[in-house]
Amino acid sequence: MSIEYPDLQPFYRQVFEDTVSDRGIAKEIEFSRIFLEEWVGNFLHPFGDDLHRETLLDNIFYSYLASQSNVFDWLCHSLLFGHYQMVLRELRTILENMFYMFYLDVSYKDKTVEEKFQILKEQELRGVKLHGKSIFKNSQYPNWEPSYELYQELCKYIHIHSTTSAKLAMEIAHKGFPEILEINYNKKSFLECIRAWEKIAKTSVNLAVDICEKLDVEISEFNPSYFENIW
Repeated sequence: MSIEYPDLQPFYRQVFEDTVSDRGIAKEIEFSRIFLEEWVGNFLHPFGDDLHRETLLDNIFYSYLASQSNVFDWLCHSLLFGHYQMVLRELRTILENMFYMFYLDVSYKDKTVEEKFQILKEQELRGVKLHGKSIFKNSQYPNWEPSYELYQELCKYIHIHSTTSAKLAMEIAHKGFPEILEINYNKKSFLECIRAWEKIAKTSVNLAVDICEKLDVEISEFNPSYFENIW
């Protein structure tokens, strides 16, 4: 078998070209393209340095954020090729998970990452529902409501909803299967993804600041104000 890189459906070239040629979203494209560099270099590394200085690198919230670095990078690729619902579904997952990891760190300050992981497993075995409003409300983060509102919006891309899964099914029913297969650039959907992404990025910084306060970590390397303009 001979496979050339990148082995993509031919219509993706047009989606990519339509996306990057739209000057009206140049700022948003740049946000997604350089996000990994900012996330790793200017957020995770200095935040981790501050935690390490206080011997608190055993932090599952930090570890979770770090584990999503390549996921964020791939979201940029997905955006440029028009897979908007996939991006929104993944952002919803990241948002919910980082609130739960935050909860574990502030609720079990003296436990290791392994012990916090065991707490998660024990809750699963007891049938505790680790999703939804309770994750945000019980997180101990004081300004949880806006993030929960965003979460509710993103949930329509996970659960059955008339404007997402059912809408696509109706389009196929009306237009036919072959006609709906091609992906197309959609500016409104692209911007919806970016706005949700920006909110989650800012929330991650706010959670990092709050967790430092709750764990008595002095912030010196990490500069939260840096992200006010870029995110």
